[in-house]
Amino acid sequence: MPPIKTFAWLSACSLDLYRLTRNLAAGLAPRSPAASGGAKWSRTIGLKLTCVSVIGLFLAVGCDTVKAPGAAEPDPLPASAYPQIAALGGLDGYLAYDKPVVNRPADRPMNVSVPIRLKSDAGLKTQYRFIFFDQNGRPLEPDPTWQFTFLPARAQAFLEGSALDTDAVDWRLEVRPSLEESPERR
Repeated sequence: MPPIKTFAWLSACSLDLYRLTRNLAAGLAPRSPAASGGAKWSRTIGLKLTCVSVIGLFLAVGCDTVKAPGAAEPDPLPASAYPQIAALGGLDGYLAYDKPVVNRPADRPMNVSVPIRLKSDAGLKTQYRFIFFDQNGRPLEPDPTWQFTFLPARAQAFLEGSALDTDAVDWRLEVRPSLEESPERR
């Protein structure tokens, strides 16, 4: 039923219910079933009374004054299954990489170099960033900066990054198409 018709029907039910309760309160009995259409009258009033009661119950229950935030759902991809070299922004299938070289001296921060190759026939301006993690899997830097680079067509390039302190024990590389023009290439 369209909302306008539903509202009109509920208004009519409420008015009938109001008249019935007013007449009962005044001591006036409703018309006899024979005068009002027999059993049909009592069924109609019963149906209207039931509908108004149910709707009133839903409105009373639905009046939640606390607006709780929506709940997040667990990520089906565990952190251990996340790729160490992530191709973002539609680059998956266009990037190939070779074995990363990780240098982790005891007294200096970790340094990583990743040989990477663009598999397309045209070069591409990209951005990359290394995210370094401590022994608990927490990122050491809250928002690592994106570096600009140009990946030549079908030729190997090396993306390099260094941790800022010696607490780094793991890393992740993210590569995406350049979102803006590099300041050096303008």
